[in-house]
Amino acid sequence: MRCQPVLASCVALSSRMARLVLLLSAVGALAGELSVCVGRQQQPPFVFNDTAGQLTGLGLDVLKAVSQQLERPTRLQSLPLARCIEELKFGRYDLALNMSSGIARRPGLLASQAYYQLRPELYALRRPNRPALPAEVWPEDLQLLRLCGLRGLSYEDFGVRSRDIDTGTNVYPELVRKLLLGRCDGLLEFRQIVAGLYLIDRETGELATSSNISRHRLRGQPDVGLHLVARSDSAGRALIASIDPVIRRLQAQGRIDTLLSAYLQP
Repeated sequence: MRCQPVLASCVALSSRMARLVLLLSAVGALAGELSVCVGRQQQPPFVFNDTAGQLTGLGLDVLKAVSQQLERPTRLQSLPLARCIEELKFGRYDLALNMSSGIARRPGLLASQAYYQLRPELYALRRPNRPALPAEVWPEDLQLLRLCGLRGLSYEDFGVRSRDIDTGTNVYPELVRKLLLGRCDGLLEFRQIVAGLYLIDRETGELATSSNISRHRLRGQPDVGLHLVARSDSAGRALIASIDPVIRRLQAQGRIDTLLSAYLQP
């Protein structure tokens, strides 16, 4: 395009074209299939495998409601958590499902309104030769404990650095048994997930809530939200802006609690 004769008009036209490109990009974010990734680690009752090996849980129900409201089919892929986040940033996925507030705050990401709030807690092994821990502990008190966790998960939501956690375990049944064998002093997990462990393994759920393990609230640590997360660009902003009203509607109608209770029935 030759701009010399009418430079001002050409600049204005170029500006309008740029705005049109941004608008079309945002519209594109609201059309077609939604590609979604989710961390591979099961977190019942939010994302876990049912008896047939299919992904299910509250997170899937929220995603289904979003899909129906936006009239966009979804394609869901289970990946290692770190890979899911990186591929989202590179634009290979439109959304990441079941992301905690700590992950959602990372640079380059944009989070939806939280569709559920989780309570971070410490689950400690009762030892006869040690004094019992108080009902509530400060995050700095955790530095005195040997903590174990699951490989690939982020523990910043609990007020600790993930690298300070022994994450040599892959699945919850192994993690709970590791604690009961005394190979660590405690594990950090959300109360609602521990309550749902029986959904993936009934024995693990019973062991995690047995009298051998004490439960402690983390003082000073706020509840942690679960979010849908997009890349922080114009398409991501348009997508999140369309998702938030769906989540608010589900919450206002009480459907979140209703959907969740269906998984937690004995």
